[in-house]
Amino acid sequence: EDTGIYHPFADVERMRIARRKGNKADVGECLQALLLQEQTNPYVVLQCAAAQEYLGEYAQARASYEGLLQAQPDNYPASVGLMRCQMQAEEWDAAKERIMDLLDISKNDPQLLDSMRQANSHLIPRMEARLAENPEDWDERIELGWCYFQEECAEECIRLLNERPLPPEHRIDYCNMLS
Repeated sequence: EDTGIYHPFADVERMRIARRKGNKADVGECLQALLLQEQTNPYVVLQCAAAQEYLGEYAQARASYEGLLQAQPDNYPASVGLMRCQMQAEEWDAAKERIMDLLDISKNDPQLLDSMRQANSHLIPRMEARLAENPEDWDERIELGWCYFQEECAEECIRLLNERPLPPEHRIDYCNMLS
């Protein structure tokens, strides 16, 4: 600061340190300084999004993550951040889809697996209710079966898949789940 030279990474690092210390006021101050200028560096935008999320500004964080993903579709941290924002907004279907894509990249990530379980805990009752209304909906039945499978409820999964005649077009999904 004494030199008169400014680089956004200095504010990013101050912001990250303030987050680690739990100092929301300093995080907000650094974030505002960064947002006064149009940020194009993906690292800076990612850190601003993380700070917005930390401050509970989920709509702004989501917009930042989505913007990053438009520019860099394979940006893993941005995708994880967007998934957290989707879960915060209780968009369980979208969050679950994103989680499954992320698990293709990082199969044993414990945070992703916890997020999947949290999403499943909200999706399973909805799917069970929809299936009760329309028991012949095999697309719903297969999705619910996968949720049971992911939750290690093998008996529920098998019961669900065997309680109705199997349509031929779902044979592959059926075999995949039961194998």
